[in-house]
Amino acid sequence: MHPIVEGFLLAGFLMFFVGPSFFYLISVGIEHGFKKGVSFALGIILSDLLLIVIIYNGLSFLFENLLFQEIFSLLAGITIFVLGYRYLNKSAKKPSLVKVKKETAPDFIYTIKGFAINLINPFTGLLWIAILGTISMEKNFEGNDYIMFFSSLALFIFIFDILKAYLANKLGQILNEKLIRRINRVLGIVFFIVSIRLFYFAYTLWVENAV
Repeated sequence: MHPIVEGFLLAGFLMFFVGPSFFYLISVGIEHGFKKGVSFALGIILSDLLLIVIIYNGLSFLFENLLFQEIFSLLAGITIFVLGYRYLNKSAKKPSLVKVKKETAPDFIYTIKGFAINLINPFTGLLWIAILGTISMEKNFEGNDYIMFFSSLALFIFIFDILKAYLANKLGQILNEKLIRRINRVLGIVFFIVSIRLFYFAYTLWVENAV
């Protein structure tokens, strides 16, 4: 599959994560309007890009080591499994969303808020480590392929976040506890499936190293 398509599909999957950044983005869009929501989304994608650069530059050389791949797959599988369990049992309480007409803070303040909220969330870092590790080990991407993949991934994540900001009022109306609970359950199941895949990958590496 083409790296750009891979980036689009992964961005499409990530847009359904119902985490702190998701609710903050919807809340900003409702309370302060579309423009502030886009500024907040810009902060989110900038923090994602920063994490991608740090993780990829810091760990990419290790992903080529078979022993590290085996250990990483096992640890990543455990982490993703725990996250799946967390989402299956996550509270479905809907945050309070109140419409506010005026906001005097400049746009860059919301960019900083989006950047900080997304960056300090430990789930974000764990998620990107798992994604980058899996991509590095399972995909036969070369230098330009990685550039196309990450560029398309970042672009489509930003586009989808802009769409969330644009549809903030509608999303705020349809997001009830029942729907949030269903989304969390689907995400939990997906995480379980990904963790099983990582466990299997670790097992195959262990068998290869044992021979």
